[in-house]
Amino acid sequence: MNKRVCLFGILCVSACLWISGCDKTPQNVEINENGVAHEERVGISTENDSDDALSSIPERFVYKYTTEDTCKNIDIPIQIPDQKPVKGKLRQKQIPVQEICARLEPDGTWEKNEELAENARAQEGYETSVTLKNGCNVTRYLAVYDNGVYSGTNGDESIFPISADMVSEKDWSDGQRDYVQDQQAKAESIFQDMGLNFKITGACLWEDQDIRYVTFDLSSILDNITVCDLEGITAQEQYIISNATLTLSDERISEFRVIGNYEIESEEAVNLLNWDQVEQIFEEELQNSDWGEYDLTGVKLEYIGNTDMTFTPVWSFYGEVSTDDSKPLLCINACTGKVEFQWGM
Repeated sequence: MNKRVCLFGILCVSACLWISGCDKTPQNVEINENGVAHEERVGISTENDSDDALSSIPERFVYKYTTEDTCKNIDIPIQIPDQKPVKGKLRQKQIPVQEICARLEPDGTWEKNEELAENARAQEGYETSVTLKNGCNVTRYLAVYDNGVYSGTNGDESIFPISADMVSEKDWSDGQRDYVQDQQAKAESIFQDMGLNFKITGACLWEDQDIRYVTFDLSSILDNITVCDLEGITAQEQYIISNATLTLSDERISEFRVIGNYEIESEEAVNLLNWDQVEQIFEEELQNSDWGEYDLTGVKLEYIGNTDMTFTPVWSFYGEVSTDDSKPLLCINACTGKVEFQWGM
């Protein structure tokens, strides 16, 4: 590079800094492999005790701001775990294929299917056939990948009709809500029996006349703290993807999917920012965000996992990106204030 150009650039930067004055929260900017800038607040103290930081968190986040189209009044719940978060290293757990097969079709005789594996681009494929009480012959297949499994069925459309309509949660009757809660207890038991560490984070009720079934979304958990699920909302490859889906009726399991199965390999204690500091960072990021138009639905203290197998606690601000579908819009490192993820980056 020409020395004159380089010197001119330095002088311009210095002048801009002098004109702009001193920022109340100085920042270090890191550029990731995708060219996205991540900011870490170096002017924020992280010497807070975790117990003090957690005890001072309000039950709800109340905030008011104006967008180009409307005035937003936020009044959303803040979810914190029962135990102190930590940071550390992850390791991938083997998917328990035999346990999954036994739970999905306990009366079935499973056989390997190489054609299924090839068509599904999976490492292994398995298949079994069973006859239901109503006389239907059902074929179930299971595709096994390096970091997950997927299973579906053919022949049980009378139990899981494609024509079923989704019932929005806000429209559930007391009876529908009770049904979903009963199915949730069954779903949690299924995952526990398989030795998979996941927690239900969402439910979708389907109905066709007198037929009902539920699709559950699950997030990975590390010592009962959820791992932020960024699948489908970022093209960046630095985050691990770990989630699960289960479709369940009174009689059977239909769709079953697991991506990623992780556990903590090592951990260390952390000091957390207090809530005032987190709120200040939220305000700063909101000013130039692409997600301010969305309706925020909640805030969670959870983990974010990276492909280098590290994990750290983050404050995730969730927003409704479509009907009955909330996704993280902003994830702030709960220890340093660094923006780990932001919608639209």
